[in-house]
Amino acid sequence: MTSYDNECGRLEGKAARLGDHLVDSEEKASNLEDMLKQEQGRWAAFEVEAENLQGEWSALEAEVQKMHS
Repeated sequence: MTSYDNECGRLEGKAARLGDHLVDSEEKASNLEDMLKQEQGRWAAFEVEAENLQGEWSALEAEVQKMHS
């Protein structure tokens, strides 16, 4: 084997490892995007629940004011 062949083999190995790392990174990015979407869904549900509770609180306050009038 020549030094050229050795260098080609080394670079091919490096390219294969980089390709593997790219696939791993893309998978991690996809998983993070999925997690972000789930968290955004939870946050939206939380906001809806908070709005509902605020409405209930306002109704209870109005009821208490009526009772004191």
